[in-house]
Amino acid sequence: MPDIPTAAELAAIKSTVEEALFTAVPEARVLCVAIGTEMVGRPPLYHATGNPAIQVYVPDASDPAVQKLIDMVRPEPPAVPTISIPPEIAFSVIEDWLPRPGYRPCPEVAEDRKRRRILRGGIQIQTRGLSSPGTLGCFVRTLTDPPIDMALTAGHVAGDYGNVLENALVGQPDDKNRFPLGRRVIGHVHRRARDPGRVNAAVVQLRPGIRFYAGIEDIGMVTGTYTPTLQDARLGLRVAKRGAHTGTTRGVLIGMHARTEKEFFLGNDQRPRRDDQYVIQWFDDDQDVFACDGDAGAAVVDDNGRVVGILWSGGVFSYASPIDAVLGPNGCEVELITDQATPGPLETATPHRVAR
Repeated sequence: MPDIPTAAELAAIKSTVEEALFTAVPEARVLCVAIGTEMVGRPPLYHATGNPAIQVYVPDASDPAVQKLIDMVRPEPPAVPTISIPPEIAFSVIEDWLPRPGYRPCPEVAEDRKRRRILRGGIQIQTRGLSSPGTLGCFVRTLTDPPIDMALTAGHVAGDYGNVLENALVGQPDDKNRFPLGRRVIGHVHRRARDPGRVNAAVVQLRPGIRFYAGIEDIGMVTGTYTPTLQDARLGLRVAKRGAHTGTTRGVLIGMHARTEKEFFLGNDQRPRRDDQYVIQWFDDDQDVFACDGDAGAAVVDDNGRVVGILWSGGVFSYASPIDAVLGPNGCEVELITDQATPGPLETATPHRVAR
């Protein structure tokens, strides 16, 4: 039995072929190339084999252009592959949805527009000047002296798809989806990640006197961070998120080191390149997606309450920026606020209060 490649070895193989996979057959409209587990079956009922694989995500796996791409990687003998992936490494073509007018794979659920007097992760927030709300992920503090308490969310929740609206007010929308005023304002946009090509995240500086729990609605206290391994992706690391649109959903992390060129939510036609992302598959009997529009910014956590990443796109498969990158020097340069090392309900903790 051949040795299982390490994450670095598999990522190196991916790096040599990913450009060709994206460009060799433009009509295939490749959305993402990642490493992880082999996926078999038919959409949307894929299941993982646990075999290491190069994954390619496309909007329509039955498109003849996709079959042309497959033939370039795994041609019938004695033909020689045009795109060379070692035969011991599985090659999985996976169908993801491509946002388009009139097509909404998101479940018809009521958005959570409830205003909380004590903030917590998983609630709806909105930036002044933007028409769409997002989700507050979790809470962080700057590395300055003294530290400043911040809320963490996705970059495009704090601005448009090109620039963050620095100093723009952020608050909790009311049930009529109007921009929040007065007591509904929770703070202002501080800045986005330093490297938006790898990190889709931004921080919101909280107003003095604001109270918050260092945890997530319906999930509980945040206990730290976790960096998944290739073994996690092969076996399917179980994760959860609480978003303002679809609420609390469960999923499995199946891909990592992903290069994505996928639209954001709502069918936006921009497809920015983003490297080293996570891919998450829904794993919930009640829903067909892990996340949808309005959930961007949610914190993705494992079963131990450790933050894995910050969600920025969803559908049949969802995408998140790794939390290490989000917190690091190329991200927002902050540290996670935690109260305890073991999971527990929010109400057992004492709320934090931002200094006046």
